[in-house]
Amino acid sequence: MSDLEWLREAELAHGRIAQLAVVGFIWPGLFGTFPGSDEFGGVDAYSELNPLKAITTVPESALYQIVAGMAWFEYQRVIRIKEQGKNRVLGDIGIGYPGGFNPFNLNYTPEQYAEKQLQEIKHCRLAMIAAFGLICQAVNSGTDVVSQLSPAFAAPEYAAKAGYFLPQGI
Repeated sequence: MSDLEWLREAELAHGRIAQLAVVGFIWPGLFGTFPGSDEFGGVDAYSELNPLKAITTVPESALYQIVAGMAWFEYQRVIRIKEQGKNRVLGDIGIGYPGGFNPFNLNYTPEQYAEKQLQEIKHCRLAMIAAFGLICQAVNSGTDVVSQLSPAFAAPEYAAKAGYFLPQGI
């Protein structure tokens, strides 16, 4: 595998992780967190909405499960790389590619598949930028993303009065 192919493979792997990270930053604020119990870190162990603070509140066993899951997926990816060798499509994890796992029967022509690959790399790059921004915002503010965005969608007090279009005092 050439250096460029290796870098492309790494970009796809990191981009896919970044896509999951962006969802992980936003999901708890929108839909809530898992309930905790006294046996597994206490009732409030999983109630933290800021993902960076949540690392310190969840039990260590939960973090070990996450690391073990990531290691298993990475191991499977390395096995696939070694088995397929030079005939491998970069970033192929066996989903959607002709002959791979395809539960929705998506049959793409080679041109359509090339377009999907381009879309994926663009989404991966955007997710890496978004994840970096979300991490910086969480470190800076100390709160979750959704609670920071919700005031932006609320109507100000002066807008509730009929006939007032500008804030008072202007």
